[in-house]
Amino acid sequence: MTMNHFYSPFLKKYKERLVVHYYLTKIKVIMNKNIKSGIIYLLVGAFFIYWAESHSPKKIGQAIGNAFSGSYTMDETSYYVCLIIGIAAALFGVLKLIRKA
Repeated sequence: MTMNHFYSPFLKKYKERLVVHYYLTKIKVIMNKNIKSGIIYLLVGAFFIYWAESHSPKKIGQAIGNAFSGSYTMDETSYYVCLIIGIAAALFGVLKLIRKA
C-alpha cells in the first residue's frame, strides 16, 4: 500500500468539503449583495416619496411657504411621476429583501 493510496479517501472527502464550502461562500456573497441592493432600492424609493411629498402641489400652505423661502413646488405631472417612481423602487427593494433574505 503506497502512501498516496492510503490518503486517497481522506483527500477525496477534503476536496468535497472544499467544493461545498466554495459554493456556500458564493451563495452567501450573492445573498449579501442582494440584501444590500434591496436596502439601496428601498432607501432611494423612500427618498423619492419624501421629495414628492415635501414639494407637493396639493399643500397650499407649503406652496406659499416655498414661494417665500425660494424653494419650488412641483407641478402635478412631475409630482405623480416622482411618487410612482418612489413607490416602485421601494416595492422592488422590499421584494428583493423578502426573496433573498
